[in-house]
This record gives sequence, structure tokens and C-alpha cells, in this order.
Amino acid sequence: MKKTILFINLLIFLLFACKKPAEEIILIEDFRTRCVKAIENPKLEGWDLTELFIEINGSKEHQHASDLFFISNETGYVIADRRLIKTENAGATWNIVPLSIGGSLERYSEVFFLNKSLGWVLSYHGENCENSSCDIVPTIWKTNDAGASWSAIKPKVEGIIGNLYMINELNGFCLIASSKTGRKLLRTNDGGASWTEIPGVKPSPYHFRIRFTDKNIGFILGDNDILYKTSDGGDTWQELHHSLEEAHNIIFIDNNIGYITDAISIVKTEDGGQNWQTIYTNESLIRLVHFRNQDEGIAFINTPQVCDDGTIDYFSNISMTENGGTDWELDPFGIEPYAIITSVPSADICYMLSSEGLFRFIKK
Repeated sequence: MKKTILFINLLIFLLFACKKPAEEIILIEDFRTRCVKAIENPKLEGWDLTELFIEINGSKEHQHASDLFFISNETGYVIADRRLIKTENAGATWNIVPLSIGGSLERYSEVFFLNKSLGWVLSYHGENCENSSCDIVPTIWKTNDAGASWSAIKPKVEGIIGNLYMINELNGFCLIASSKTGRKLLRTNDGGASWTEIPGVKPSPYHFRIRFTDKNIGFILGDNDILYKTSDGGDTWQELHHSLEEAHNIIFIDNNIGYITDAISIVKTEDGGQNWQTIYTNESLIRLVHFRNQDEGIAFINTPQVCDDGTIDYFSNISMTENGGTDWELDPFGIEPYAIITSVPSADICYMLSSEGLFRFIKK
């Protein structure tokens, strides 16, 4: 299917970043002046907060990073600047993982590991290019030896694959989007070689993450206020409702307790998504990062600030709750964690990737 390069870039941005409503994206792109300054050595009560510098041959890569996945507290992967890079010492040093290139337009977009040895990387590249249009060819790369070698899988699907989640080596899910067919939930039972559509599920345009709390129970945010839930490993999906019209972030800490947020509110469930209550509202931007348990959580709560030239910038506060999200203690951070992606290898450690860099939170 032919797509313009402009559409490709826009679609990838929408697929693989934590989403914001379209009007907010326009506002951010219209900024001419950044009047908010970063806080040196930001602090968070009860947590050690460290910025990690992703460097390869002396070059910092975090500004080009698009995804991360930590399989343990020390070992993790980041996709940056068309490369897969790996750390085995909690981000102190990084090395390039040898992964074959599928063409000059190859883009690596997402990484997922089931354990320390078995993992997948998603990519796409253009073929049959004419002028500014190309056929978009997705590829799924699979490793069984911790990235030492990779095999390429060419699925026969139309669109760009994102948000891969594998329950085991054979069974998993992904979301796919194209201008022709829209957004779809797909399922594989052969490790990604073939995919079938799961009908009736309409993924949210703002947030595409698939969340499983165990091999049977999983959640996907849908359009409007719909939450899809499976209790049988994805064989069937139930429509639930959560009251937020444009939800963009979801966190479940177990099969029952979960949180969903839009730009200004946080709602919470204690019965697996059947019922929701609003626990926090603030007329500013909210980005959930991590809940260690049902009481202790981390979020960014941003407040608007008018710059000298009349434009609006957002001052970011790194925020902590100790009562399940009802109250938040704000500490200045000064960096807008726009389009954050998190990876949580254990309850006491969370890694957060944003346009501003890679950060690690460790519970004291």
C-alpha cells in the first residue's frame, strides 16, 4: 500500500509514543520559546532519581530514542537512531546489538522480551519507492539467544505493526494501523509468522498500549470511554466503561487495581475495571509513570506558564502519592516528559524514557 513519507512519520509518532490529544500536539509544536528551565539534580521524596546518558562512541543517543524494555533491574534495551542498543549494568554503558538492516529506509520501532533470551524487535522499511511514496514492509525480528543472532519474520499484514505483547513464545498480540483499514487488534499463535484480526475491538487513537497482568487477564483502551478486557488470554474481549472521553494512559498493578488518566483526571478501579471512581482532578497535564503498589505512585503533573513572548510553556512537577492517587506531593522537575514510555522490571525500579532523556527511579 502506498503512503507518503509524511504520513509514515506521523503514523509512527502516533503509534509508538504515549499519546496526547491532537489539539495538545498542535499547541506544543506551535511553541517558539521555551521559558521553563530544567531543574538541576531533581529530587523525589522516598526515591532515588537518576538521569542516564545513553552514549555510543561518545555520542548521546537519547534524543533519538523511541522505545525501551528492561528485562531485569540491570539489563535493558533501547531503540535509538535506527539501532538497537543494550545495557547490562543499569545504563552505565551501552553497546549496539548486531541486527541486520532491511534497507536504507529501515526503522526500528519497538522492542519486547519475554525473558532474558527470547525477544522480538519490530521494524519497517520502504520498497518499490516512486517519488515520495513507498510500499511499507513490516518485519518482526526474533532472537532466542539474548540478541546474539536474529531471524527475520515477514508477516503478511497491511500497515505498521506496533505494541507487540507476547504471552509465550507462540501466542501474542499486536496493534496495526494503516490509512486504508484503520486500527486493528491482531493475534498470532505461531510466534508472529501469521496474524488474524480480533473483531469488535476498536483501539484508542490516543493510547495503543496492551496491558496484561497475567497470561489470562489483559486490557486495551478503546475509543471514547471504552476499556476492553480479556479474562481468557485474548480469546474473548468484554467492553467496560471508565468515564474518561480521551484516556491516554493506563496502569494495572494487579488483576483488580488499575488507573486510567486523561489530560486532567485520574480514575481508579478496585474490581478489575467493572467500576471506576475519580480520585484526582487538576487543570493541568497529568502523566502517570508508575505505581509501586496500591498506595505509592509516581506521576508528572504539569502546570502552564506564560512566557515573555506570550506563548505557553508547561512546568513539570515530579509528583508522588502515598494514598493511592488521592493526594500528590509536587516537586519541581522543570522538564516536560512529553511522550513518555516506561519499563518496570520490578516494583522498586522504574525506567522512564521521554524526549528529554532516560531516567531511573529506585525506591529508597
